Amino acid sequence: MAVLRYLKHIRFQFMIHKTFCMVVELSKMEDILMPPTAARGMKVLDKELLKKTITVPCLDIEEKVVNPSLKLIRNYTLKLPNFKPVVPVNSSETSSDKIADKISERRVFLNPKIISSFNDFDPSIQQKLAEFNVKPRNLKSCSITLTYDNWKPDDLFRTIIPPEVGSFSSYSIIGQIIHINLKDHLVDYKHVIGQILFDKIPTCKTVVNKIGSINNEYRTFNMEVLCGSPDLATTVKENNCTFEFNFRDVYWNPRLGAEHARIVSRMKRNDILFDVFAGVGPFVIPAAKICHKVYANDLNPACHEALQRNIFLNNVGSKVETFNKDAKFFITEDFKRIALQLSQNPEVRDAQIHIIMNLPESAVTFLKYFVGLFSPAELNLLHSFTELFLVHVYCFIKATEENKLELAEAVVKTSLGNPSSLLIQESAIVRNVSNNKEMIRVSFFLTENLLRNRYFENLGPPPSKKFCHDER
Repeated sequence: MAVLRYLKHIRFQFMIHKTFCMVVELSKMEDILMPPTAARGMKVLDKELLKKTITVPCLDIEEKVVNPSLKLIRNYTLKLPNFKPVVPVNSSETSSDKIADKISERRVFLNPKIISSFNDFDPSIQQKLAEFNVKPRNLKSCSITLTYDNWKPDDLFRTIIPPEVGSFSSYSIIGQIIHINLKDHLVDYKHVIGQILFDKIPTCKTVVNKIGSINNEYRTFNMEVLCGSPDLATTVKENNCTFEFNFRDVYWNPRLGAEHARIVSRMKRNDILFDVFAGVGPFVIPAAKICHKVYANDLNPACHEALQRNIFLNNVGSKVETFNKDAKFFITEDFKRIALQLSQNPEVRDAQIHIIMNLPESAVTFLKYFVGLFSPAELNLLHSFTELFLVHVYCFIKATEENKLELAEAVVKTSLGNPSSLLIQESAIVRNVSNNKEMIRVSFFLTENLLRNRYFENLGPPPSKKFCHDER
């Protein structure tokens, strides 16, 4: 029994050792197509360190059956950027009998992570390959040299940036500009990151890195050019619209395209849009193609100029009126005036009035200017509008909070002076900004109760007329 237990123990240890060896071999195999580790830690791009010669399996196939054979083995071929998986076989490597018979061949490079022997092909594929005279003897090993051009950006970043430093994978594409926001631990690698993005993304003319935080009234940020042209004028296509602007002077976030489309899709032909923080027009332009009229405001002169240019580019000039002023005055003066004018327009009877406030850092602080904006008599004129005004306001909430939507609604309610009730249409998480921040939209109705100016009701009846008596 003791001997039997000992043999079982030896067998168990052997299985563990064999499994460990398989894992090690698999790990090595996983790295074979990665850039060479000699490049790890480089802070200035050296392409000579990114050359690597490896041995891979390949099939030599007669040219006349290459196409049907490739259809069978397309999932097994070696796929790398700027790499041809099918090449002519060098005549010096071709056997003398094939040269005599003038048989030309093509060499098909295979993925070494998948194929190490002919038996690694699916049995049904092996059988079909045999019909084309492609058999185990056709499988060979050959050396190829991979260079900087043969790797994707993510593979280069994973190799060059040491694991203990961290990882880089996030960037934004704004037309011809690549925008990155490097954390402190990656700043030492900013030039190599910038060069790789510049080289690998075909449309890129400039790579910029954000410096510091957004701390000015126009919501723009300082940036440094890491690679390419210092000219940050660019053109962006979004939701079938064209936008031109200088990225240095305005705010643009390509991750909001779906949100822009989502809100605009809810608008109908006779609806009206007021965009309080319009930017260069990502809500305004597509909405103008649908709505009866759009009124767009932005405090930033550069945004206002770009907005006017984009209105012209997209041929919606007859639908949009623009303003360049503080949101407070746009609300209390222009919005109020235009809303009362629209109430007399039969073309927009039963229209929905949308108000977009996409300045998540501070938009809620401007909600108070809607409260009590109209007198009772003025409100009577606005009854033609559907449920009065639908506001889409954006704010930031800490991502660590569980009840994010409820907190956002509470922030909105507080900004409105804590009304007894708030008619909310929808609350939604728009996107994750960072580990500590979520961008949230609260869509709610500015009801008559919020808009009514109680001051006029509390004045009471006019005082009785008094006369002065001369007692002389």
